[in-house]
Amino acid sequence: DAKDWSLIRQELSRRTQSANWRYLEIKGLAHVVEPSAPSLRYEGHRLDLTAINDDWLRTCSGSHRRLIRKAEKHDIKVTVSTSETDVRTFYDLFCQTRRKHGAPPQPYKLFESIHRRLISQNKGWIFTAHCDERALAAAIFLSAGPNRWVTYRFGASCQPEATPGANHLVMSTAINYFRDRGFAQLDFGRTSTFNDGLNRFKDGWNARRYPITYHRWRGRDFTPESATDLAGGGQAMIFRHLPIPVAKLTGRILYRHVA
Repeated sequence: DAKDWSLIRQELSRRTQSANWRYLEIKGLAHVVEPSAPSLRYEGHRLDLTAINDDWLRTCSGSHRRLIRKAEKHDIKVTVSTSETDVRTFYDLFCQTRRKHGAPPQPYKLFESIHRRLISQNKGWIFTAHCDERALAAAIFLSAGPNRWVTYRFGASCQPEATPGANHLVMSTAINYFRDRGFAQLDFGRTSTFNDGLNRFKDGWNARRYPITYHRWRGRDFTPESATDLAGGGQAMIFRHLPIPVAKLTGRILYRHVA
């Protein structure tokens, strides 16, 4: 509460300045305990899996339903797996997607670690859409802790014209899969406020929006400071034109410093 936060804030200020940190950032801090404006704001989406029935797709957006029917008409099938082979398949699609969005991909080493520590321990799943043995779209979902929540953590696909509804079929399959296995809630993860397309994709499943706020303080005097959402930056145009091997190298160099 606000009284506890006042004491915590004093201690954070003392530690930040004594350790000579450049800044301190807290993610997800509620406005009720920190009155200053957030340094960054993102959109979050959550879907209550306990509230949906067998006819739940009828309540989703019409465009989502049409794309799912189109995917089924093109004989696109979705599989669920925990194998590292499918993590590699996902990563190939992921590099294409990151290039399309104007951002370098995270290093594959990250996904190896996710597989070793979570997916291989039955705390994560890869859903992959195939047509004629070609992977068209894939998503990684992760779950940890006792609250039976699952998070849509990474998504990827080929160019949209080659994947009619593949992403939507992956998501609807995953929602059914986790609902049928007793999961209580699906969190769609963080989305940049600049990314209208992804926000509409998540809205279309009747997921509830909520704000994700970051607060940041300057180290030397612990005063609030602003930060920049890189998703809206001009560097995206550069990354869209990089060859994928160069983009992978760029990601290996950059993410150790900015992730």
